[in-house]
Amino acid sequence: MKVILSERARRDLRTIAAWISKDRPIAAKKIALGLRVACAMLAEQPYAYQFAEGRENEGVRRAPYSRYLVLYRVEESHISIVRILDGARDVSGLF
Repeated sequence: MKVILSERARRDLRTIAAWISKDRPIAAKKIALGLRVACAMLAEQPYAYQFAEGRENEGVRRAPYSRYLVLYRVEESHISIVRILDGARDVSGLF
């Protein structure tokens, strides 16, 4: 199954990497790569993760990676990455 990052998810990824790179540029590259790999791995077991709280009706699931959450939806022909957010944030209003 193909994994597609929404424009917001791509922007989230760039923002996360930019924030980390202020102090730790090598770590920023590692985290960004790890998040991309985590997104790609969803194709292997798309239903392995629970629904995001309050987003069950929309079919949005959440996959943790380090301190981040990959929020995604399993569509008929692909997996759509909706957002990539810091898990410490209140993600309920950030869609």
